[in-house]
Amino acid sequence: MKLKFAHKVRRAAAFTLIELMVVVAIIASLAAVSWGPILDKLNDGDRTAAISNMRNVYSSLMDFNNSFGSFPCDSTAQDIEEQNGETATQYGAIKGNYSNDYLRQLFFLNNIGPSLEGNFYAKVAIADGRQVKEADKKVGGGKALAKGECAFGYVMRTDPDNADVRTPVTGNDATPILLSSVASKAPTKASDTRYDMNSFRGKLLYYTVSNSGKQVDLKEEESNSDYGTKEGLFGEDKKGRNNSNKYIVLPPNL
Repeated sequence: MKLKFAHKVRRAAAFTLIELMVVVAIIASLAAVSWGPILDKLNDGDRTAAISNMRNVYSSLMDFNNSFGSFPCDSTAQDIEEQNGETATQYGAIKGNYSNDYLRQLFFLNNIGPSLEGNFYAKVAIADGRQVKEADKKVGGGKALAKGECAFGYVMRTDPDNADVRTPVTGNDATPILLSSVASKAPTKASDTRYDMNSFRGKLLYYTVSNSGKQVDLKEEESNSDYGTKEGLFGEDKKGRNNSNKYIVLPPNL
């Protein structure tokens, strides 16, 4: 005699489409609430690292100023050429249209090694796709501060009697000398310089002649929200006129 057993199959409980949509909405809401603070923390770290690297580069600029009598400029480039002869270009060009060129003069300081190159990094990504990369610390054979290995713009002045001659920043201790997020592709008057709004969440990081790291909010340009400007950054003269036209900003070669 064969016995038949009835087996009841229990189906696992399943979510309905509406329940699934509710779960997804809750997860999305939690992610939206938490992503802002996470981004703030990440950007705080990026800003802190950039300011720290700026401080290190500034320290080298001060050492250079003490050794050569000014910050890197056309005159110091000539001094380096006279002192070093054929090896004056061992690290690459020491003057030109990019901050890399003039800042490359710092490698002629005594006791400066390839590790200096790492101080020029900051997490900057320009809206048009140009980016800063980690330095490879290969400086010989003209490889110092190669394209993409410098994040900072460099501030200079133009000789009033010869627009082709670049002179160093002097005098006013509040004058910026290093700038982050410079989006311009060629040397510009300080008043016309564009900065990237996507780096450091719309803040401009800069270092002044007086060894002071600062950050300010950029002003969005109406024509393009990817780029911004900062009026009044270079102060005014005794007659209340904007000083920006006296300075030029050399962008990094990205």
